[in-house]
Amino acid sequence: MSVLDLRVVEVATYVAGPSATMTLAQLGADVVRVDPPGGAADRTRWPLALGGGTSLYWASLNRGKRSIVIDVRRPEGRELVLALLAALARRERTGQGAELSVSLDEVALTGVANLGWAAHADLVGHDRGRYGNHVYGSYGADFETADRRRLMVVAMGRRQWEGLCRATGTTAAFETIGANLGHDLTTDEGRFAAREVITALLRPWFAARTLDEVGPPLEEAGALWGPYRTMTEAVERQLADPAALPLLSRVEQQGVGPMVGARFPVRGIDRLPAERPAPGLGAHTAEVLADVLGLADVLGLADHEIGNLIERGVVEEADAPAYS
Repeated sequence: MSVLDLRVVEVATYVAGPSATMTLAQLGADVVRVDPPGGAADRTRWPLALGGGTSLYWASLNRGKRSIVIDVRRPEGRELVLALLAALARRERTGQGAELSVSLDEVALTGVANLGWAAHADLVGHDRGRYGNHVYGSYGADFETADRRRLMVVAMGRRQWEGLCRATGTTAAFETIGANLGHDLTTDEGRFAAREVITALLRPWFAARTLDEVGPPLEEAGALWGPYRTMTEAVERQLADPAALPLLSRVEQQGVGPMVGARFPVRGIDRLPAERPAPGLGAHTAEVLADVLGLADVLGLADHEIGNLIERGVVEEADAPAYS
């Protein structure tokens, strides 16, 4: 079964759940949000469109989905949602299912543990020190240029370190410093131990040059570096050259107008669907109940009975969808 064959029923708020289902929607899955009457708790979360209107946060996390409004506090509403599940299960009967839960705390801990941090803490028996913006276990530091721009420089491995030294004209100086300090600066651990001295020696070179002046020699030498960008600069750069890094695009969002959003960030996948905006709240209620989930078969609901649920407030339907 491919992602294109999946229909996902989402009952979630805030970042974790909506982010996961939006990824599936960008891969082509049919994601149906189950929203409460009036919208979920994060429907008006900042940032907002100009004038305090539509939540850009909500619209960004729910692009490409459909929205159905059901009051799950009422028995009829819960029955509808449990039936959003029976219709999915009809397609494939593979035995007993399972309820899965994901904890943000556990995901965060797993992420750092996968980097070896948990094993290190357990083995050494104490926390490591605070190193600011230095890259732990290697060399990396941020610098300010003459035009008050900031950039990050990282040297992982001998090749990147030698490139940084060539670009800044510090090869001989670091050979002498390494010998005097007793650190082998050709190794990651040696550079990490001497990080403060290395940074102090490099800082004047960056401070005497503008960002445009430091870029070419660093690039030519194969050094690993990059400027810090404001969000405005990052957006402008992406939109100005979409062929080079096509991560951002604009879609017409109801209540906002043209709105910038992120595309699916994994390259090399064919047949991705076109980017779509977030739905209007309840824009697909009648459509999903009557057609997609086939509730006429599951619950024996006729069209007029779905209309009756809308009139009684068990479900809500928007005046117009955000997209067709």
